[in-house]
Amino acid sequence: MGKSSSEKLTVLVVAPCVPYPPNHGAATDIWNRLAAYRQLGYAVDLIATGTAPPDEGTLAAIESRVRDFIYVQRSRTLRAATLLHPYQIESRRNLRTAAVTRPYDVVILESEYVSAILDNPSLSFSRLVLRVHNYEPRYFRELARSCRGFLSTGFYLIESLKFEIFSGRLKRRCDQLWFISDRERQDHLKLHPADSHKVIFLPVQTKQREPVHHAHAEGVVLFVGGLTIPMNIDGIMWYVKRVHPLMRQTTGYRLVIAGLTKGERVTWLDTLEASRPEIEIFRDVPSLDALYESAAVFINPVRYGSGLKIKTIEAINAGLPVVSTDVGAEGTGLMDGIHLLIANSAEAFASGIARLLRDRQGADVLVAAARTYITEAFDQKTIVRSSIDRLMATTMPATSECEYAGSAAGAIAKP
Repeated sequence: MGKSSSEKLTVLVVAPCVPYPPNHGAATDIWNRLAAYRQLGYAVDLIATGTAPPDEGTLAAIESRVRDFIYVQRSRTLRAATLLHPYQIESRRNLRTAAVTRPYDVVILESEYVSAILDNPSLSFSRLVLRVHNYEPRYFRELARSCRGFLSTGFYLIESLKFEIFSGRLKRRCDQLWFISDRERQDHLKLHPADSHKVIFLPVQTKQREPVHHAHAEGVVLFVGGLTIPMNIDGIMWYVKRVHPLMRQTTGYRLVIAGLTKGERVTWLDTLEASRPEIEIFRDVPSLDALYESAAVFINPVRYGSGLKIKTIEAINAGLPVVSTDVGAEGTGLMDGIHLLIANSAEAFASGIARLLRDRQGADVLVAAARTYITEAFDQKTIVRSSIDRLMATTMPATSECEYAGSAAGAIAKP
C-alpha cells in the first residue's frame, strides 16, 4: 500500500492534553512533532482532551499547525476510577463520541490514555501507532512509591494493575510503537522479541535554542517540572532537606523552582517559600526562557519514575549544565562526566553543583557535548519520516482486521 506523490498522507493525532502552550513534557513532545508532520507535508488533524476548553489564543496557535482541531472534555468523576479500565482512559471516554468526519491513513495515539477513540464508530483508518511515553504499569508503581497518602498510594497501585492487563493487549494491536525512552524500548524487546519490526526509539524533538552564556547567573540553581506530580514533589523535598543545606554556604547560591500547578493551591510550595528566603518559586509562567537564561545550573533530583525526563533535555538545549540522579537521566543516552553529572547521594549532588558553579569552562564543555549529542541522536523528523514510510509500505491483511473502528474492546479482549 502506498500513496502517489500528489497525495498527502492523512494523519489523526489523538492527544491526552491540549499541547499548547508547550509548558510541560508531554505537551512539548506533541507540539514539536505536530510541526514535524507539517514540515513533512502530511495533512494532520488533532483531537485533544482536557479539563477546560482552550482559549482563543490557544486555538489560533493550534490551528496554525493542523488542518482540523477537535477538543474533547475529560470526565473526571469518581465513577471513572471504579471501572475496569484505568482511570486515565475512562476519564477520556468522551473520545468515543467525538465527531470524526474523515478516514485516515494513520492514527497516532499519544499514549494509552486516549485509546477510547478506538471505540468511536465513526473512526476509520489503515494504520495504528502508539506513542509510548512511559511503561504505564511501572510509572504508576513509581507514583505509588513517591507519594505518602494511603489513598493516593492505593489508587496508583490499582491503576498499575489495570495497566498491566490493558497495555499489552493494546500494544499487540498497534502497527508501530514509538518509544520515548530507549531503555524502555530495549526492555520491551527483551520480553517481546517478535516486535522488533515495529518497535522504534523516537526521542523528543525539543526547542533548539542559541547557546546562552550563564556566567552572570552566579549561583542560581533551577528546577523546572510539574509541581503537582508526586515524583517531582518527592525529588524537590529530598533536595531541599538533604542537598540545599549543604549549598547554603556557597556564595550567591539561590534555588529557583518553576512549573505548573494547574491553578491549584499548592500548600507545600507556600510553606517552602515562606520558610526559606533563598528559595524562589514561579508558578504557571507562560514562558520559561527568562528563567533558563538567569540560571547557572539545572538540577533534576527525581528519584522515581519511568520514561524519558524531558526537563533534562530542555535544560541542556537552553544551554544549562545539569546535575541529575540516575532516574532523571534515564532513557536519554546522556553519559555521566561527558554530557552531565549524575549523583544519587546528597553529598555527591551538592559536590556536582559546586563543581559546575566553580568551573564554568568545564560546565560549558559538558553542555556543548550534550547539545551535539541531542542534535544528532534526537532528529525526530528524520525518524518519523522513515518510520511512516516503512509503515505505509507494509502490506496489510485483506481482512476487516485492518479496520479498527469500534475495535478497542476487541483489542482488550483478544490475545
